Amino acid sequence: MFKADMAGVIIDWNTQLARVSGVPAGEVVGRPLIELVRPDGREAVVPCLAKALQGQMSRDVSVSLMLDRGWQVTLLLGLSPRYDGGGERIVGVLGLAQVLTAVSPAPVLGAAGAGTSAHAGVASDAVGHHGVSDTLEAHELRELIDAAAVPLMSVDTRGRVEAYNKRMATLSGAAATEVIDATLWKAAPL
Repeated sequence: MFKADMAGVIIDWNTQLARVSGVPAGEVVGRPLIELVRPDGREAVVPCLAKALQGQMSRDVSVSLMLDRGWQVTLLLGLSPRYDGGGERIVGVLGLAQVLTAVSPAPVLGAAGAGTSAHAGVASDAVGHHGVSDTLEAHELRELIDAAAVPLMSVDTRGRVEAYNKRMATLSGAAATEVIDATLWKAAPL
């Protein structure tokens, strides 16, 4: 998950996204999202950012980022408006990202390797871990998870399922009402 301000500048890039993408927050925070997008993909991203800043959600936006150290990361994004604490005024964009591919020109320690696909099927502690503490942003994140084109669930630091989307319910055969607040071990026994 990441957050951007009204100008589209990334202000938060959570640890989970950094881990699965291999891109540390320091490489993207403070930079406009659109500048990180490959030039051939900017046309698709600009209207989605504009929609989010006007209060509308965009789903399944495929975008390739080009980073300083030669990495290319392809993300599937869901973008929604991010509201102030009172839920009255839009203050930026909240993005939920699934990493489709992360490719580096040379191996980098601690990151997804060259040519690997890093699917984020379980977003561990995505809600409440990096500044997503107020209920409005948590609700927005759950909406993005539910709308995703892939099976996703969010698990808190206690191992309890917080969000469980329709695709996950279809895949597992268990309704969200059966697994929300259950431990991950109970929700997905091995």
